[in-house]
Amino acid sequence: MVAFEIHVNGKQRCIAGIGKPGVVTAALSWVLRAPEGRRRQGEELNLGVCGLVSRADEDLVWLQRAVQLGDEITIRIVEVRAADTPKKRRRDRATPALVLRRKKAFLRRMAKEFGWKLTTR
Repeated sequence: MVAFEIHVNGKQRCIAGIGKPGVVTAALSWVLRAPEGRRRQGEELNLGVCGLVSRADEDLVWLQRAVQLGDEITIRIVEVRAADTPKKRRRDRATPALVLRRKKAFLRRMAKEFGWKLTTR
């Protein structure tokens, strides 16, 4: 299977691959949050190596960590018989009840953000 071999500062951290229909992603992100009205502020640098097994609706995480200025991240594309076992696996089957709970929670967050009061009949 095709996989990503990830090194941070010369040390191998994981070999991420799934070998079936899905997605594997290695991403570096930099975030600068504005201080106004935010719960968290400041600057972040992160490395994430994640995946999705399409048919099983299963999210995979091999690596999720903070990095810093000067770190060297190497991603090598390799062919392997087996990849590392993900550190986290999660199946998220969105049942109608779960979708409804998420919608209500989102509505409550937005109402709070806008200073609105929700009432029910």
